[in-house]
Amino acid sequence: MSSLVCAPVELEPTLLGSKCRPGEKQGFGECGSAVNVISEVLRSLCGGEDSGELGDGEWLRDFTSDSEPSFGLNSFISFLVKRAGCPFSVLVVALIYLDRLKQSNPSTTLSMFTIHRLFLTALLLACKFLDDRGHGNLFFAQMVNCSIEEMNQLERAMLAKLSFNLFVSDETFATYASCLVSESLPGSVVPMFI
Repeated sequence: MSSLVCAPVELEPTLLGSKCRPGEKQGFGECGSAVNVISEVLRSLCGGEDSGELGDGEWLRDFTSDSEPSFGLNSFISFLVKRAGCPFSVLVVALIYLDRLKQSNPSTTLSMFTIHRLFLTALLLACKFLDDRGHGNLFFAQMVNCSIEEMNQLERAMLAKLSFNLFVSDETFATYASCLVSESLPGSVVPMFI
């Protein structure tokens, strides 16, 4: 039996901008506002809403849809979160995983053809990492009407791009959670990816 050793990776929350500092004390708010912020942040990462081209992001092939989904990103995220019963902590960890992907592939342009499947897979990994008894691949596959084989492939592809490192330190989690909450406050502006 093999075991994975996950080394902590300390990252600044680049998806949420640079104005948040580690150790800021703020409440964690509701998942509803977090969903709105995450939706806006992910939308800002999509370089071309009409472009399904991968460019230098061949690794995205598994995550690319043949056509842009007919439902909005916010609706998709809300559906997943409500249906899977995801707590705020799962959203934070999913965002960290997506940020790690973007940081390790900075020249890759995401699109509305890729972001839905990327978020779905990050959410699946976060759910499984934080709760061993939570929903598995079959549940997520059925929720979005894809095959279990496809869901398994998406999971393998993302795990490989993350070098199988799903560990998130308390400090990293607190930094991202604080930034996510501060962006949820009235009057705040969701920054573009830097």
